Amino acid sequence: MMVPHQTYASLAILYIHTGANNAMPLPDFSPPTIYDLRRFWVKYRRNEDVRRLILEVEHQRRVMRTVDSYRATIDKCWKAEVGGKLVALDSLKALILDESTRSGTFDEPKE
Repeated sequence: MMVPHQTYASLAILYIHTGANNAMPLPDFSPPTIYDLRRFWVKYRRNEDVRRLILEVEHQRRVMRTVDSYRATIDKCWKAEVGGKLVALDSLKALILDESTRSGTFDEPKE
């Protein structure tokens, strides 16, 4: 059974409002590239809701880069103070790399 596109949007809203613990997973989709976002910005310049969503996407991508920077600092301090690797930081590094690759904002995680 095919689910209309609007239904997926409704599911995404439900996912956001009910919290990740009891929410349905999002359907597979291709994330918008920076070029898509720029095109949408021009195409929907009079639609404040679309522009706000575009700004939110870009904001979240910048936050991910900041999180990776903090992760790298913690990893460096951990290695200097304790030595070795902290598994949670390696897992976070992998998650950040996966997300940046998926979204097309690929920045190699800092060492």
